[in-house]
Amino acid sequence: MKSPNLFKECIWLINIIHKYGEITFDQINKEWSNSNISNQPKLHRSTFNRHRDAILDIFGIIIECKGRKYYIHNDRVLDEDSVQNWLFSTLSVNNIISDSMSLQNRIFLESIPSVRYLELYVDAMKENRKVVIDYQKYGSTDVSERIIEPYFLKYHKRRWYIMANTADGNRLFSFDRVLGARILEDKFSIPETFNTKEYFADCFGVMRDERYPAQRIVLRAFGNEKHYMNDLPVHHSQKEIAKGDGYVDYEIFMRPTSDFIAHVMSRGQWLKVVSPQSLADEIAENLRKTLEMYK
Repeated sequence: MKSPNLFKECIWLINIIHKYGEITFDQINKEWSNSNISNQPKLHRSTFNRHRDAILDIFGIIIECKGRKYYIHNDRVLDEDSVQNWLFSTLSVNNIISDSMSLQNRIFLESIPSVRYLELYVDAMKENRKVVIDYQKYGSTDVSERIIEPYFLKYHKRRWYIMANTADGNRLFSFDRVLGARILEDKFSIPETFNTKEYFADCFGVMRDERYPAQRIVLRAFGNEKHYMNDLPVHHSQKEIAKGDGYVDYEIFMRPTSDFIAHVMSRGQWLKVVSPQSLADEIAENLRKTLEMYK
């Protein structure tokens, strides 16, 4: 079990090195002395080296030295949808909040999603063992027993999902619809041609519907929506392609599945599909049906 102080000091070191880009050990020590991260006024070289090893072990973040300056070799993991970034961000927030319990009535968080069976799935994935689950679909009273080969886990909009191979092909299962699960002795192997990162590369969220091929989509953002899209891109392929009077056009390349359509509709008058026209027409029809409900 890693001590809380070790986590705090490791996170502090990552933040300092990432902030400077390149920094000498003396500069790190100066920052250390000016902070209240530790009751030790000085960071010893041996402690620093142990923390470097711990940072690699816990977060998979590589701190290297070049010309007496330390830097993060794989700093891209702190700027992308990676396990390292998620873990680092979560622990960073945890450290800040745990040191600020006097403000607990002034810090509001969303409820934590269900993590039931998370450890079971991880254990099964480590050994590539099959899992049998009791699954109940939304809107159904029936519970079906499914044997799955767990490929990978995905977290999206406060829900955990497991993507698995089944007798019916690849399927996505929501944690909160699983009523029971157990690991089997039977093993499986993931095809060498299967790439977990590429599986959802052209998807908006967790839906991968083969009926919707990936295509070029142009979105027009009005008012402050362009700022929201710059801070939180709709998709990793997003790029700005044009500007006009009060709007910005963005190009993305992805599958226009129903969860993406729901997102566009949720932005109301501030986000519009420019092309393809077929997608714009589908959203317009959905909006017409919505208006009918309020008549």
